[in-house]
Amino acid sequence: MICVGIRQLLRPHTYDTAHSKPNSQKVRIIRPHHPLYGQSLKVVRRWKNKQVQFYIIKLPDRKHIQIPIHWTDDGTTPLPENLPDYPVLTADSIRELICLLKLLNKKFKNNKE
Repeated sequence: MICVGIRQLLRPHTYDTAHSKPNSQKVRIIRPHHPLYGQSLKVVRRWKNKQVQFYIIKLPDRKHIQIPIHWTDDGTTPLPENLPDYPVLTADSIRELICLLKLLNKKFKNNKE
């Protein structure tokens, strides 16, 4: 059994930039707890998975990642000075982390044998 979100970790959505179509649009990451918070990055394309829309964005190391569109803006408004007061980890995300750790531990033990 694979936990929700584990497939993305085991098979990350990175893309070779040689196959990407260039796009001049940039977006800024506005999700406060995201490691790229406040950075503007180039959009490679839009992508829809079920009901959620994503941008495929190019990182400084030329790899691509997907990020939900609602975690971004066009970069024209100022970033908030105070970060929202909500938990970084939810009960669901903690359950997913526990499942991920169990899966990685199992894979690690199998690789050692």
